[in-house]
Amino acid sequence: MLPEFDIAVVEDDEDIRGNVCRFLAKSGFRSWGAESAEDFYVQLLRKRADLVGVDIGLPGEDGLSLVRRLSEMGVATVLMTARAELESRIQGLNSGALQYFVKPVDMEELVAGIRSQL
Repeated sequence: MLPEFDIAVVEDDEDIRGNVCRFLAKSGFRSWGAESAEDFYVQLLRKRADLVGVDIGLPGEDGLSLVRRLSEMGVATVLMTARAELESRIQGLNSGALQYFVKPVDMEELVAGIRSQL
């Protein structure tokens, strides 16, 4: 039996956040969502996150800043964003993200990417 991992999804689009969390749960992960970096920090006081999926375009603190903070704390992150251009992908990976997924994200690919990091 695989160990259970807690995955946080920081995404301001409620539908996308819900769909990703449901698919992660269906794939054997515990998951929870946050609509902003600030909301994530508050929830992190009560919940665990072994890996965090982050959208770059968040209200308030942007996703790249969140990824940098989490990377400095040793928390694994992947980016899920509509920004497909090479410069954004390089910036995201240089911020500390382990993988960069362009929306619309294929859920099977996302789960495979997360499993490869855990």
